[in-house]
Amino acid sequence: MNQFDRITPSGTKDYLFEECKLRRRVEGLLRSLCEQRGYYEVITTSLEFYDVFSSGVGKIPQEQMFTMTDREGRLVVMRPDSTKPVARVFASRLAAGGVTPPVRLYYNQSVFRRNIALSKRLDERMQLGVELIGAEGSKADAEALLLAGDALTAAFGDNFVIELGHKAFLTALLNDICADNQSKKEEILSALSSRNYPMLSSLADQLGERGQRLKQLPRLFGGVETLALAKEIFPYPEAEKAAEELQRMLALFESCGLSDRISLDFAVANDFNYYTGIMFKGFVRGQGREVLSGGRYDTLYGDYGISIPAVGFAFDVDEAVSFLLKEPKKQKGRALVLVYANLADQPLAYRKAEELKKSGVRAEVSLFDSLEQTLSYAQKRKAQKVLVYQNGTFEEVKPC
Repeated sequence: MNQFDRITPSGTKDYLFEECKLRRRVEGLLRSLCEQRGYYEVITTSLEFYDVFSSGVGKIPQEQMFTMTDREGRLVVMRPDSTKPVARVFASRLAAGGVTPPVRLYYNQSVFRRNIALSKRLDERMQLGVELIGAEGSKADAEALLLAGDALTAAFGDNFVIELGHKAFLTALLNDICADNQSKKEEILSALSSRNYPMLSSLADQLGERGQRLKQLPRLFGGVETLALAKEIFPYPEAEKAAEELQRMLALFESCGLSDRISLDFAVANDFNYYTGIMFKGFVRGQGREVLSGGRYDTLYGDYGISIPAVGFAFDVDEAVSFLLKEPKKQKGRALVLVYANLADQPLAYRKAEELKKSGVRAEVSLFDSLEQTLSYAQKRKAQKVLVYQNGTFEEVKPC
């Protein structure tokens, strides 16, 4: 026997039964939501040239990508992210075709990225994401943020929270306390991204008195009341403008009756070099890993020579399924009904099964030659009943 012929590669998994149903249900809900809001689907190739991700705003470290060569010997990668490929499609096909912005796009496809950080995330993940291209300002931010909230509501009801931040706060603070120390900035951002607050405290001490404000970042979490404290920690003009933007987002959620599902978090870092404005993450209550992340990224399209703003988010479908599987079952699955007929009458059995399914009954046609085998199978499957075609009609038989 081959050593690896019965297992999947590290970072991957097979999906069975309930997992498949949940995954398709979540994808269906989110796809329907996007299309109702005027977003059009795009599907990008699973293989991309390495050059797409090797530099620029969407740069991804090579060690995180699955690389190979194409038939001409050129370096290609399994798609590690979808936003940059969508940008490529926009630049090469949509912008060149004279499309009028804003353009609303969504994707539903797998991304492949090596899990270097050992965060228990899969290396192959299904993501559904939206890209609102060519619109700037609070109205566009609000559309993306509300759509993210609706996506979380569709999947989890009211059992979620969105943590909202803005890049301007951290940018101003880092430039103030360690302007000439890029490596120290990266250490701070890494500590914030992983929520490693002991490390953040240690870094603050290394920076002396000016760095002590870092220790207050984890406290900046909550509603509009945190803005007052934020102004003390971030006494910068650019931070004041960002605070006004965040206040507008909070007011928007409050007007929609969703004020309990959004919180300010001034320690949200996301991919710091990627985003240019608001940044947000969506969490299922009681779970430590985000299921959604996004924000504004106005400089990404510059990698293709286009100056155009954009905002969007990605929803991790696999992470959502793992959370939903943990939920207690609210009701038992529908009872199974088996339909049995001899070979000559098999078409009638399939018609009967279709009738049952249309009325909401879970039905299967028996593939066994004898009624005895069918009844034995029904007992093992804990079927509710067996419908047997005989004497010109279907008669109910209880499993033995």
